Amino acid sequence: MEKLRENKFTPVLAAFGNPLLDIYAKINSTDILEKYGLELDGAREIPNNELSRALFQEVCGGREVYLNAGGSAQNTARIFQWLVGPQHCCVYFGSIGSDEEGTLVETLLRRSGVHTRYTYHRNLPTGRCLALVHGEHRSLVANIGAARIYAPHHLNTQDNLKVLSQVKIIYIEGFFIANNFLTAKELIHFCQAKSIILAFNLSSAYICKENPNQVKELLKSADIIFGNEDEYKTLSDTLELGVTGLRDIVEIVRDLNHMHPHIIGKKGSSQQLLKKYGKIVVMTRAKNDVLCAHKGIDSILEIKVPKVDKHLIKNTTGAGDSFVSGFLAGLLDEQCVETCVKWGCWTACQIIQQPSVQPPNVSPKEIKKIR
Repeated sequence: MEKLRENKFTPVLAAFGNPLLDIYAKINSTDILEKYGLELDGAREIPNNELSRALFQEVCGGREVYLNAGGSAQNTARIFQWLVGPQHCCVYFGSIGSDEEGTLVETLLRRSGVHTRYTYHRNLPTGRCLALVHGEHRSLVANIGAARIYAPHHLNTQDNLKVLSQVKIIYIEGFFIANNFLTAKELIHFCQAKSIILAFNLSSAYICKENPNQVKELLKSADIIFGNEDEYKTLSDTLELGVTGLRDIVEIVRDLNHMHPHIIGKKGSSQQLLKKYGKIVVMTRAKNDVLCAHKGIDSILEIKVPKVDKHLIKNTTGAGDSFVSGFLAGLLDEQCVETCVKWGCWTACQIIQQPSVQPPNVSPKEIKKIR
């Protein structure tokens, strides 16, 4: 476990998720997807069995692959750290195995400037996620291994709670709550007690479908909610919201029982922003306008996404994760909600032009020009 630099930087963001070794591979056809029952733009978790081992072996054995410290929230943490620079500190929590893959993931994450607060499991392997990239599409398949177990007692250590009490934002990916919901509930209560902003990402349609009660709890408790069009549609069907229009879905989620009682009395730039806007709900829709609802307006904001030439797009896997990075960086910089969305769009547009989820050869200071 890494110690934060004493008396130098205070952490501003804590991210919780399933830390994985991400393996990116390009495919020229959908044959391998059909062979293993995978879907374009889909996401699945699979057990560590003979079939999954055969899939990973087939992909890694004959193709050029890129490795990253991945998993949704870990991607967000790395890109957020790139945006805010060394003057701010991001810290990541999750579980990995005591193995070579775990060492590699931790090394890669620290190299990006993110501080690690891992729990280590001796008898479970570090999780892996295979991202099969086909043109503008991708298919994700994960064996999460040790990430499956991050219990409340792993969270509730004196050192961890000391770090968490300093942050402005706690961010939870949807994949995390599928196996670690009790820990997520602890984080909800912690945010309420300490007046910390809670951000939540739906992460995947199957998370919404298979964990409706857990997702609903986070929807009611979170101050900021992220998700894409497919995830919100699945959410609406699963929770029987009774609407199908995208704007209607966003409005209903915004109005779920949530009064921001833990934010109202808190002083500070980010907290004051949420006091003004209330709960913020963001729906990304690939290249189409982003929809955003908050308590500060009756209508739905529609923010255009900058166009990226098709031939420049190399990998859309981290588009949603990096959007969150840009949005939260904007929030930290005291930008209005619309500008936060624009920062998210700019960041995603940069990352999808990379072969894997990694910072581009562009100065992060460029984002400051966007208003």
